[in-house]
Amino acid sequence: KVISTLSQVLESYRKSGDLRSQSLIMNTYAVYYVKKGEIDKAIPYFQDALRLKELTKDKKEIGKITVNLAEIFKIMGKYDESIAFNEYTIRNSTEFKDRSQKAEAYINIASIKAIQQKYAEAENDIIRKALPLFSSAGNKHGRMSCFINLGDQYTIQKRYSEAKWYYLQADMLTDILNDKEAKVSNLIKLAGVKNAIGDHDLALDDYKLAEQLASENNYTVKLAEIKGEIGEMYWKMGNYTAANNALTEYTRLRDTILGITQ
Repeated sequence: KVISTLSQVLESYRKSGDLRSQSLIMNTYAVYYVKKGEIDKAIPYFQDALRLKELTKDKKEIGKITVNLAEIFKIMGKYDESIAFNEYTIRNSTEFKDRSQKAEAYINIASIKAIQQKYAEAENDIIRKALPLFSSAGNKHGRMSCFINLGDQYTIQKRYSEAKWYYLQADMLTDILNDKEAKVSNLIKLAGVKNAIGDHDLALDDYKLAEQLASENNYTVKLAEIKGEIGEMYWKMGNYTAANNALTEYTRLRDTILGITQ
């Protein structure tokens, strides 16, 4: 019924030559299929919407569509196509003078290059391109995202000293921004790095702080993750009683989460 209605409306807009409204309908089609989980069917509609926005030279809307297409292709594992649409976003946002959107596109490209193990290129895209753009735009959330991404990349490469430094920079920004959820996520990453280099007591301090914040703010999924990480850390340290307690709590929280989502 939804598709039938959209088709009728689209036909009327085509007859009247209303390009803006045609693009809106194409975008609605695309979103409909995304929500259904049929993202492959969304692609041609996003592409048609993009073509129409190009005809009307609507730079702001072009940016929104190219961001969506880049993300869809990334989810599908079609990295070349995703990078191409991120590069389109960069060109468009340069003309539109949206530094934050341009920086986000560089972050997205870097994340793909990290998946492809092109770490030097990914690092360059963040440090020399995304980070300066976020800084010049006064976008602290963007800068925090850069630091976390760099920490993640260095962790994957087991370059723990560098990872720790960037997670610490991100941690300071979570406090400035009063972003509790980001702080919890970042503390978990920071604790993981400290644990990897043998600073178990310091790692435990970070886990405990993350646990406190997650509990206070009802971040149940994060709380379960923290309990699991603490349990594994205690097990490796040979403290089996503490490990068992933490893992028992992890199991309880996991079952609670599954009960909520089922």
